[in-house]
Amino acid sequence: MALPKKLVSIDIGNEWIKVAYIQRKGKKSHFVFGEKIPTPERAVQDGGLSNLTEMAQLIRNVLDKNQIKEKHVVFSVSSSKIITREVELPHVPYKKLKNIIELNADEYFPVNLAEYCLDFTITEIIETEEGKKIKVNIVAALKKLIQTYIELARDCHLEIVGVDFSGNSMVNFVQYEKYEGTNLFLNIGPESTMVTIVSNGVVKFSRNILFGTQAIHNSICQHFDVDYNAAVALAKERQLLNPNHKDNPYLHSDVTSGMEQILNGVARLIDYYSSRNPNPIEQIYIMDGGSEIAGAQEYISKFFGLTVKKVNGFDNFIINSAGVSVDELHYYPIALGATLSTMNLLPLSIKNKDELQAKKRIPILISILLMVALGAHFYQGYAQYTSLERTKRQIEQDIHGMSDIHAIIEEHKVALEERDFRIKIENMTTTQSDGLLTFIQELERTMPEQGFLSAINVTSEALTMNASFRDEETLAQMLTYLKKQTVTSPNGESLPMFEEVYIPAVNRIGEADSESTIVSAMIQCTYSKQEVTDDDQ
Repeated sequence: MALPKKLVSIDIGNEWIKVAYIQRKGKKSHFVFGEKIPTPERAVQDGGLSNLTEMAQLIRNVLDKNQIKEKHVVFSVSSSKIITREVELPHVPYKKLKNIIELNADEYFPVNLAEYCLDFTITEIIETEEGKKIKVNIVAALKKLIQTYIELARDCHLEIVGVDFSGNSMVNFVQYEKYEGTNLFLNIGPESTMVTIVSNGVVKFSRNILFGTQAIHNSICQHFDVDYNAAVALAKERQLLNPNHKDNPYLHSDVTSGMEQILNGVARLIDYYSSRNPNPIEQIYIMDGGSEIAGAQEYISKFFGLTVKKVNGFDNFIINSAGVSVDELHYYPIALGATLSTMNLLPLSIKNKDELQAKKRIPILISILLMVALGAHFYQGYAQYTSLERTKRQIEQDIHGMSDIHAIIEEHKVALEERDFRIKIENMTTTQSDGLLTFIQELERTMPEQGFLSAINVTSEALTMNASFRDEETLAQMLTYLKKQTVTSPNGESLPMFEEVYIPAVNRIGEADSESTIVSAMIQCTYSKQEVTDDDQ
């Protein structure tokens, strides 16, 4: 579904609501207006929205004050309630690819898909020994989450035309700006950091880690006894990052530890990327609020030994300097990327609204046709009847053009070809994580009572879980349990399910001796590589 050429794009974070107005003229996108406003307190929880009336009034005030009359709006959303899956599929036309994904959706996502909105994007076409394949990023978003954005658009008196996943929005922005070489992009927000690696316009890696600047700002709140907004301002004004923080047990240590918590998580993902891709990362680009912390650019550069640049200018987006603050451009990549998206997580009832309206017009046209025919028969002469017959044929053509005959023919072709495609589809879409539903059900039954999962992300090569535990001992029990998981090979042998189980990042929340303390961890499980013998085949 193509988005309108003029639209408002809104990216809502825990600290800021970024409002952008975009106009597309030919192949160029014009960034006409941009403004960020503080997010109301407790209005955003894991991407879901509340306090809609106050938030809608803030957005409406910005649009009215700047005389923006455009009614179409698109949102970009980040949440653990959005699940992504990367798969390789046969190189087939888009319509067949869509059918394949819909047929196998329940295998990709072990959830009740009736409660989710589903869409996908093609990330890369690759050559293999078996011929061309398509790499696809499939995204499933909880309908209840998307509904909060639909309601916000209604309260703003705007017409919602799209909802994009923030990770996809970031990829769209990077590809449109055409960065050369292999680059790492860090969108450092308050509660999470989006990590994206793009090599010469091709997305190689995109993940969201649950560490952001909030820990840094909270430590400043405690040391200076100020509120959160004042802490954010202090982090921008004063150099509190200390490269030698281990020699200082006070404020610098806390602030630097908060930054290193983010960077250690990023380093794990870089190691994962480097083990599977030959092109090394050449430089790093940082954006969003984390890029404004005093000394962040130099500290990240020293940490990774790479050149670090703050996104403070665009090559292909044309900026209206009268409506956009150049000093705040680093806040808008996700909002701008959403305007370029082909992914749309809106429910089908909204996405296909125009088609449904066209179908509703068919009975009206049929009624008109009957009235014209009767009028010609009883009240008109031959000349008028001939004229009405021409009108009748034109209306019949309109009805034919709006009917579902073509769709029925396409469905019939798909049904006839299903038998031939079935074996190929199953072979190409079967992965070592196909038994994931059984594994998750067993995990829910047997995992430690003092532990619970908050998010699961699945790829064809690994399983990532975000979980919280009562203490380190419970976390250790969980790791032991995962390492003991097995799968049955095609020849009946019992093999380890995971080749490697490790923790990219762990964080204790609360004092160690407190009863309310928890240990939050991200657990990375890499699937075992199973060789297939001739007998297995």
